[in-house]
Amino acid sequence: MDQQLLVAFPALGAAWLSGMAVGLERSINGRAAGFRTHALVALASATVMVIARAPTFLPGMFAPGSPPMLDPSRLIQGLMAGVGFLGAGVIFKHGVSIQGLTTAASIWAVAAFGAVYGLGLWTTGLMATLGVLATLTLLRYVEARLAVNTYATAAFRFRAEAAPTDAELQQQLSSHGIEFDEVSYALLETGEVLEYSGVVRTQHGERLGSVARSLVGTPGLVVAMPRSPAQAKGLLLACIRDPNPAIFFEPKALYRAAIEEVPVGDYTLPLGAAETVRAGGDVTLVGWGAQVHVLLRAADAARAQAGIDCEVIDLRTILPWDRAHVAASVRRTGRCVISHEAPLTAGFGAEVAAAVQDDCFLHLEAPVTRVCGLDTPFPLSFEKLYLPDALKANVGGLHPQQL
Repeated sequence: MDQQLLVAFPALGAAWLSGMAVGLERSINGRAAGFRTHALVALASATVMVIARAPTFLPGMFAPGSPPMLDPSRLIQGLMAGVGFLGAGVIFKHGVSIQGLTTAASIWAVAAFGAVYGLGLWTTGLMATLGVLATLTLLRYVEARLAVNTYATAAFRFRAEAAPTDAELQQQLSSHGIEFDEVSYALLETGEVLEYSGVVRTQHGERLGSVARSLVGTPGLVVAMPRSPAQAKGLLLACIRDPNPAIFFEPKALYRAAIEEVPVGDYTLPLGAAETVRAGGDVTLVGWGAQVHVLLRAADAARAQAGIDCEVIDLRTILPWDRAHVAASVRRTGRCVISHEAPLTAGFGAEVAAAVQDDCFLHLEAPVTRVCGLDTPFPLSFEKLYLPDALKANVGGLHPQQL
């Protein structure tokens, strides 16, 4: 027993502490797999390798004729493959980015140096632990200061007779620090609609939202942003057939997140007409595009936590927008929360808030509240902190003292 403790205790203890050190960094940064997960993975890996070494330090533990020491290389191979499946569970798609890759890699690294400790290779295990910690901390600092390009697919459709030239469109995008690469052209609707499509590139992710804000300020344009596949089809057909030039924004986050049956037949949805997605009597929540789903989750949380009955309105088009529909709802509820992904300052929510204040001043029981993106450059590695999620909409918008 003494010999067993002398070998097992240091190996398991070192792996456990090293796993906790890496997990602590993950927990501090709010990752799904944190403190306990990394410590458990390291401890389990070290345990497997200590057992593999048992015949070398406990020869009397096995009966005569037992197989010799287990092959460590085969054990490590199976161990790392199994941990790979665990790491895959923390990878997920959020918005336009894939998150969880670093955490998956850190889990895999923890399993590796846990196995190294289990084999008694103390120096190698310590160097691996320090290397992982340095990668997660120091390189995060460097990565945050790198100029990173953000790419997105975009399509701009105009009535053929009123369409800008390629150079004019490029100039308008360049004024926002956005370059249009690999541009292709197509005539749709028997030549009545001209579409520019391709890949837009910028080093400032928040500039993509600023394009929408600038287009809203262009007289005569229609700017639509659907919340779901069925809405997308109806609004897109309406934009194509509208005599005015239209900009149709597709929230890429909905490509896989939004699932619903789409009617096969031909249909359109009215432009400039908002829709009440959920009826309620205590507060009006206004949004458009993917943010409508965030507001629905916030409404669920408000009802479950405080019994607040929220009415959720999807504007569907922000130019023109259904001012009368929103005003009628706010007059009934007396409160209004507006949410969008773009930064707070100069966002379209300010236009909606000003109109609500004008139209519903005598009916408001609390100030109009906006829950929006932060007034900072779009942070690629901190997208979750930047975007207005359901928790921010619930806590930031629905103050108990206002209800």
